[in-house]
Amino acid sequence: MSRAQAPQPLRRVLRRAQLRVAAIATGVVGGLLMLASAMLLRASAQNHLELVARSLAYTVDAAVVFRDARATTDILADVGRREHLAQAEIRLPGGRVLARYQPPPPEGLEDRLAALLPSFEVAQAVLADGQEQATLQVRAQARLLVQAAGWGLLGLLAGMASILLAVRRAARELAEQVEAPLLALAAQTRTIREAQDFDRRVPSARVTEIDALARDFNALLAQVQAQRQELMQRHVALQSAHDQLAHQSRLDGLTGIANRAWFEHCLAVAMTRPRPPGERLAVLFIDVNDFKRVNDEHGHEVGDQVLTALAGRLRGCVRESDLVARLGGDEFVVLIDPLRQREDIATLVHKLTSALAHPAELGSAARPLPGVSIGAAVFPDDGQSPEALLREADRQMYRRKPSTASRTRP
Repeated sequence: MSRAQAPQPLRRVLRRAQLRVAAIATGVVGGLLMLASAMLLRASAQNHLELVARSLAYTVDAAVVFRDARATTDILADVGRREHLAQAEIRLPGGRVLARYQPPPPEGLEDRLAALLPSFEVAQAVLADGQEQATLQVRAQARLLVQAAGWGLLGLLAGMASILLAVRRAARELAEQVEAPLLALAAQTRTIREAQDFDRRVPSARVTEIDALARDFNALLAQVQAQRQELMQRHVALQSAHDQLAHQSRLDGLTGIANRAWFEHCLAVAMTRPRPPGERLAVLFIDVNDFKRVNDEHGHEVGDQVLTALAGRLRGCVRESDLVARLGGDEFVVLIDPLRQREDIATLVHKLTSALAHPAELGSAARPLPGVSIGAAVFPDDGQSPEALLREADRQMYRRKPSTASRTRP
């Protein structure tokens, strides 16, 4: 199973692709040009050799007629060296060789390479007075082809170097137009993701496709930003609704003070809180005297107004740290926390009964409020649990509840 290749930079990928295409194109074009040049040079060399053979046959005709082998050899050697002939010989009609030129073995690299290639051969008749006196055979090495191949190779290398420089320049321009905008887009995306800053936007690019990508990315950012704002607004609304519901769940629906569940929770928390030595808390249990008679004589609407007025008076008599709650019906409780000394309970009870002694606006007239009975219990002296403390305060309230009086004495 092959491993996945590691990602590579865009510039390297583009440069490799450009170099690969340039190398293939240069090789194909250079090879075709060298092949065409070799064919043209071969044809040209063949024609040149034929001209040399005709000229040489015309030059040696007198020496051949007189069968002057030395003079013929000198002429062949002079022309052979000048024209770089591989061999030149003159054969008489009987097949005897009258003269021959054979250059020394090749010493240079160019001559050695030329000797490896097929040579050119031309046969030319030596005529005198219209009669054939001998046959001239000349053979030339492919020296011109080797020279052409060498120059062609140099040209190919020069062309490849020029193309390499052009590719490097094109790669830089392509990087500026393609790689730079893509890197900017990647950096902007990373910044937006890390900072959660959806107000940012990607700049436009000169390349049409990348510019379209940038516009689409900006549109996506705008959509994400709008959805994020909508979610934030919904979150704020839900949080507000949750807080409102949580607040309402703690309050009594009629009087607006704390309800039984919230009072019991606060009492349990207060009883578990560490306290300095000598500090206590107290619970007052308050019951409205003859409340049933109020409902029977004046109706439930007035009864509800009485409960609301009582709750307001009770709340106005305690500290911010204390809690007034309605347990249900005509029963109220007060959590006194902290309680510095037990004698403070009598002071607060007197303050409460005094406040409740004044008439209240009930409907369209001011009417006296019914009396209340108040019992108190102190933690930890009178109970170690919320239930025990409430039970003791309720018991103390009934001990102080009169049978006929409308108000209690603390």
